[in-house]
Amino acid sequence: MNPALAYHEYLGPAIFVPSSRITLARANIQPTERVLDVACGTGIVTSQIRAARVVGLDINPGMLEVAKRTPGIEWKQGSGVAMELPDASFDAVLCQQGLQFFPDRAAGAREFRRVLARGGRAVISCWQSYEHQTFFAEVVQAQARHLGVTVEQAGIPFSFGDAAALRGVMVDAGFAKVDLETHTIDARFPHPERFIRMTVSAAIAVMPERFGSVDPETFIAAITQDVPLSRYVVGEYLEFQMTTNVAIAFA
Repeated sequence: MNPALAYHEYLGPAIFVPSSRITLARANIQPTERVLDVACGTGIVTSQIRAARVVGLDINPGMLEVAKRTPGIEWKQGSGVAMELPDASFDAVLCQQGLQFFPDRAAGAREFRRVLARGGRAVISCWQSYEHQTFFAEVVQAQARHLGVTVEQAGIPFSFGDAAALRGVMVDAGFAKVDLETHTIDARFPHPERFIRMTVSAAIAVMPERFGSVDPETFIAAITQDVPLSRYVVGEYLEFQMTTNVAIAFA
């Protein structure tokens, strides 16, 4: 399966759509505003925004190909640490589960601030560290063993989970006020037997440099053997909780 589609169609409804409700509620987008979604991926958040101008930016062309199925949005390929966008050109900047992947998080936060107009706000969410997760803590540990890397290297999605660090990077970027919230979502995946295959495919889409040399079938078989899915199966679903920090920063 296309890795970007695996991300969009399997992880999207279970994790990123519930998370997007938090992001969008905190952003409180108005119809007349200009909105930028950084690290937009396949456009799960971006496609729900109703505003005068909506821009989705992502560095991954495969993810953007899926995102472009949604019309009426300006889709741009580019890096979040060096955005080719004018200063003060947006009223709101969103970045859902993206900042932790940036090669320079401080530079990314400065870019969020740079493109915001006076009085604008940024809503940035990052999963708490893997130790604070439930099922995904076991998945990350198994991936680390079979990749031959540290847990920190395998768990990049959970690598910026300290709330104080998130607040600090936004304050240092020049935001006048930063509020921090913690939220927990209920992740619910259909077809539990497909979970490992689909999440490995999605990881290849998001982190090709980490998984590019791995034989997918061998890796999937090894993770399936190591991870106790049955403890999290409820009826026909795989269910567990995930916790995220959310920064609401005002320019």
